[in-house]
Amino acid sequence: MNAVNVIRQFSEKEVENIMRQVHLISYPDIQPYRSANISFSDADSLLPSAFYVLQSRIDFVQELQRKLLEVGIDIFTYQGGLEISIDGGPVYMLVPPIIEMTPEGNAIILDGIHRCYEAREQNRPIHVIEINKVDPEWPAYAKANPNGWDDLHVCDVVPPEKKLYRNIPERNLTYRDLYRDLPGTTGIREVGTN
Repeated sequence: MNAVNVIRQFSEKEVENIMRQVHLISYPDIQPYRSANISFSDADSLLPSAFYVLQSRIDFVQELQRKLLEVGIDIFTYQGGLEISIDGGPVYMLVPPIIEMTPEGNAIILDGIHRCYEAREQNRPIHVIEINKVDPEWPAYAKANPNGWDDLHVCDVVPPEKKLYRNIPERNLTYRDLYRDLPGTTGIREVGTN
């Protein structure tokens, strides 16, 4: 990565509006966050839902952090969202990590695990989007990693066991039916691909 160009910065209110419009990938008419409580906070204790992080994504987060610090933006403390271009490529959206309260009462990292991992490694809090009171018919597709950070491993490739997935057999739903079309999924998402 040679350069990161910040195309646009937007407020937390704009990020909140984007989150309220999030829909399920399999059911585009379902918006589980439409009436949810959405807030922003600095967090220093979060539960991963995953059992792994990828070394290549950690390296990417570290490099992105360095490049954005050069223009005065800290990806761990930034309050709002960004549209960025890397090395003159497509424009991507970056929002804070997304934390969702599960039916079991756990605040899990639904998206942004690599940034949360790196903030934890640097012993820094991270600014996140917290979502609770999600539509109970459409809960998070994953559950908390029962052993938390102690059972999270840095890997070079995706391992066979990734998460504890939620299925709702009485409604014939698998965890894939519960996937949200989140902004910034996999760290950053190309703008306009939704």
